[in-house]
Amino acid sequence: MSDTNIYDIWPGIDPYKNFDLSPLVLLNNTASISIYYNLKITKLWDMSKNRRLECFRLSDCNHVSDFSCLMHSNIEELTLTGCNYLSSFTSKLHIDDLSFLFEMPKLKDLALDIVKDQSDAYYLKTFSKLTNLRVLTLPDGFFTFEQYAWLAAHLPGVEGLEPYREVYDTYCIIGYRKPRELTDMKKVKQYEQQYNELMAMYKDCDIPPEKPCKK
Repeated sequence: MSDTNIYDIWPGIDPYKNFDLSPLVLLNNTASISIYYNLKITKLWDMSKNRRLECFRLSDCNHVSDFSCLMHSNIEELTLTGCNYLSSFTSKLHIDDLSFLFEMPKLKDLALDIVKDQSDAYYLKTFSKLTNLRVLTLPDGFFTFEQYAWLAAHLPGVEGLEPYREVYDTYCIIGYRKPRELTDMKKVKQYEQQYNELMAMYKDCDIPPEKPCKK
């Protein structure tokens, strides 16, 4: 495979056929690879061989479960999502072990939308150790408001862990079951103050808060 002038590739893959993706290891100059929607692919390839690969995106390829192939790669931007946000909004991607993230020394921008197969504490502690991150993108309801505040306290300055985000003329408060279309700026600022107070409280706390039981 000659990739002298290939920077960004989106392989056109039949979504109902399994493909051997190992030839992609020969892409020596490609900086970005995105694979979208395949119901059959089960295995990726050793991305540590793609020395110039900086960005990898995998969306709606939910039969892939082993991501150790990302270890020791030069990837800086990683997106793994189990839904496409068009026809599907609920992730179906299972990743039991996220330890491969610790072996990605250049990782700065991480976006995940996966099925939670482990405890909240597992994910919180895992993400909190990724101190090189600049951006962390997770579903708003992946953690509670308090858990996001704990994570923000342990990853100061990381984009994506702010207490709210603006969506057109409304505000979305981060956290499980928090308001998604809040218009009252006074209430938004109250949430922000509460978030900052929680961050200060959790700064020196190594144990993440648990998700409250349903009543």
